[in-house]
Amino acid sequence: MRPRDFNTILVHVDDSRHTAGRLAVARSLAQRHGARLVCAYVAPSRVAPFTLFGWTTPDWSETMEAALSATEARAKEHFATFSPGLPGAEWLRIDGNQPDGLSDPPALLARAARRADMAIISQIGQGEDHDDAPGRFTEGLIVGSGRPVLVLPDGGPSASVGENVLIAWSERREAARAVSDAIPMLRLAKTVEVVEIAPPDARPGEREAVRERLRSVVAYLARHHVRAELAVETATGPTLAEQILMRAAERRVDLVISGAYGHARLREFIFGGFSHDLLSKARVPVLVAH
Repeated sequence: MRPRDFNTILVHVDDSRHTAGRLAVARSLAQRHGARLVCAYVAPSRVAPFTLFGWTTPDWSETMEAALSATEARAKEHFATFSPGLPGAEWLRIDGNQPDGLSDPPALLARAARRADMAIISQIGQGEDHDDAPGRFTEGLIVGSGRPVLVLPDGGPSASVGENVLIAWSERREAARAVSDAIPMLRLAKTVEVVEIAPPDARPGEREAVRERLRSVVAYLARHHVRAELAVETATGPTLAEQILMRAAERRVDLVISGAYGHARLREFIFGGFSHDLLSKARVPVLVAH
């Protein structure tokens, strides 16, 4: 039985400098997989500002509408630049004020992504650590969509993504989910390596147990028409995520696949150290699943 394909890819579009790079990658992947491309723009909700006296200024509506229209127009310019290369590309405008009361932009984008096979977004860039930065959508999209999410680095990756792949394996369900979700990309890759990092004090028997786990992952991939190699590294620091990224750089990997790990706290999902470091420090695209 052949694994499923990516039939629909959703990419986040806004007016930031990241959008051109996202669209270039999305267009390349859509062409490669014969997929429908949905370019999703989330229009901010309209919230009336209040003064100290409890009422809005007379012209707040016109001012806000003008600003929001300009923002959307810039996002559409990005879309117009790339859509001729993919005639089936679709512009999806998601209104920030939904009839059911949902107005949180990351949650709205996550809900739209549930109708796709994969979503594409950017990590937080330098100087963009604020609530409406593109990267602020990342966590909500990964946790809320139930779909694999391709997180692109700040700095513009090449349009070629997924030719040389590194799978950061751990014996957790999130890693298994990420590998399963990535099979359509893995099937088209030139090289695939499954890597697990063993503790520095691991005994020979423990290292062999790690190797045996990786053999089973390689066998699983082979049954899905994916040829992969395995490697066991010893933890040398400074962090597991940085060690994975160093190996990716050494081997000229253009895609890292990983589970997204974290915990819930006060109704929010907080990424753990490995996932946070991987998604914030990667200089290559990272495909994650939760």
